[in-house]
Amino acid sequence: MDKHARVRACLERAGLARLPPDDTSDLGAYGLDSLLAVLTVIELQKEFRTQIPANAVTAASFDSVNHLAALIPG
Repeated sequence: MDKHARVRACLERAGLARLPPDDTSDLGAYGLDSLLAVLTVIELQKEFRTQIPANAVTAASFDSVNHLAALIPG
């Protein structure tokens, strides 16, 4: 599974009810709110076995699957 597919799986596990049709769509339009954002970061850290620095997590990080994937090293 590629990085973007794994990020999408994290969004689902965090509770995002509808996933966007592509990796550039605005996640807010699909129901991502502040609670789901926190849960998504937790899921990303577990999935990729990494720590995401707090200063790297900004509102723009949650604009799309592409932006979330950019938080993950490698």
